[in-house]
Amino acid sequence: MITLSDGAGGPAQPPAPPNHRRRVALILVVVGVVAVAVGGAFVVAGGSGDSGSGSGAGSTAAPTSSPGTSASSSPGGQTVEAATTSFSVGPTRPDLLKDSGPITVTEAGTVISNVRVNGTITIAADNVTVRNFVAGNVVQSTKGAGVRNTVLENGTINGGNSTTNTTDGVAWSNYTARNLDISKSFDGMKAFGNVTIENCWIHDLNMLRGDQYGAGGYSHNDGIQTSAGTNITIRDNRIERPGANSAIFIDSDQGRIDDVQITGNYLDGGGYTLYVVQSRSAPQNGSPANVTVQGNVFGKNHNNGPVTLAPGVTFRDNVDSADQPVPMHVDD
Repeated sequence: MITLSDGAGGPAQPPAPPNHRRRVALILVVVGVVAVAVGGAFVVAGGSGDSGSGSGAGSTAAPTSSPGTSASSSPGGQTVEAATTSFSVGPTRPDLLKDSGPITVTEAGTVISNVRVNGTITIAADNVTVRNFVAGNVVQSTKGAGVRNTVLENGTINGGNSTTNTTDGVAWSNYTARNLDISKSFDGMKAFGNVTIENCWIHDLNMLRGDQYGAGGYSHNDGIQTSAGTNITIRDNRIERPGANSAIFIDSDQGRIDDVQITGNYLDGGGYTLYVVQSRSAPQNGSPANVTVQGNVFGKNHNNGPVTLAPGVTFRDNVDSADQPVPMHVDD
């Protein structure tokens, strides 16, 4: 079941990313889906939360394009670069997007596609796929077990940069995310176990100043944050301008962390760009285990340093943007 309501949010218009000299490949993903599938029926999401079912009833207004795109049948998306690959993010068919209010999904196996959601997509069922979309954020209804096998692909998530917006772009666990453009949210993505994040661009997060937003008087934005969980893969992404915290932040303050692979990413910005440590507030959870950081490129922008790692983290074949070894601080 899909429930629609009114809300706020909107599409992002990304700046042109810099060209990186290590670019070696171009990946363009084309998706040509034309409706929202609910079980065996199709629902076309219309403006002001209208919807139809079965025969495709609902809004029949012509689709409109996102800012910065044209309403055509050619592939959309923004091309960005990771460490050694290039890829496309955002809707591949912006011409097919139809406006919708916030969506809540409660039926397992639902496929949502070709929507521009003014607000949040809430996922409260297993095996839900969201593709070719724009939304304010995508959040599972439960933080822990209970929602499984979410797939998000070819979308733009724009948090809006509001002073009252402390929501994350994507949360929480048991999901695969690929070819997403995420900006202006609090954290880009929460990854709390059984997560694969690939070919995503996370950038320009909603950094807020004031004691109400965090210690030190500023929000602690992270591109990707892991506070607990196992089986996490972060590969071939571009994460930059996250704010004052980290591009990738792994701290076991909410539970044990095990089996994390961070490979082939371009990472830049933050206090420490990459931060993998045993929690000081919850040392009983131990140090993150079986963490591998390999083949990443680190930009030159950071406040404190590019990398802080707990003892035992595997760190190899990582370079800076000048192809030099990356200095590493061991957190002991």
